[in-house]
Formats: sequence, C-alpha cells, structure tokens
Amino acid sequence: MPDIRLNINDLTESVRNNLSGAVDFHIHCHEAQGYRQNLVEMAQQAIAVGMSAWVIKNLYGTSQETCHVANKYLGITFLYPTLTLGRTTGGINPAAVDHFSNADP
Repeated sequence: MPDIRLNINDLTESVRNNLSGAVDFHIHCHEAQGYRQNLVEMAQQAIAVGMSAWVIKNLYGTSQETCHVANKYLGITFLYPTLTLGRTTGGINPAAVDHFSNADP
C-alpha cells in the first residue's frame, strides 16, 4: 500500500494560513483497519502547521484516557475529549453523561 501521508512541506502558504489557529471539532481517535497514522502522528502534523486544537471522538469507548495519554506524549494540551450523547440511533444517553462526568482523565 502506498504511503499517502501528508508532507507538510508541500502545503501552500494559503493552506498554512487557513490552518493556523484552526480547531478541528471532529477527529476519530479509535484505531481502525486502514488508518495509516495513529492519533499522535496526526496531531504532530497538525501542531506543525499551527493548528490550535483537535476535539476527538472514539466510536468504541471513551476519548478521555486517549487524550490524557496522547497530550502527555505530545508535551502540550492539544487534544480534547468528547462524549457522544447519542445512543446507537441518536438521542441523549443520561447514563453516559453521568458516568463520564464523574470519571478521571
């Protein structure tokens, strides 16, 4: 499989200017077949182009622990966890809100 990772040196000045300070509010952080980079590798690229933050989502569990560990590795707070409030088909899940509001990172 060819390596299609982004070479940040190939970005135009316009793209760099638009990414500078940007926040992406929908990054999936779970490992999945076909993903070519892990969360830390992708975050390192985003930091290198000047992005301010990513808000991450895990389809299979909490993103709290992932953010905590990855931010320690990155040496900055760049990743922020989310809680998906919907059950499988949508809607608010009060049990999830209660559980994760009392969880430590």
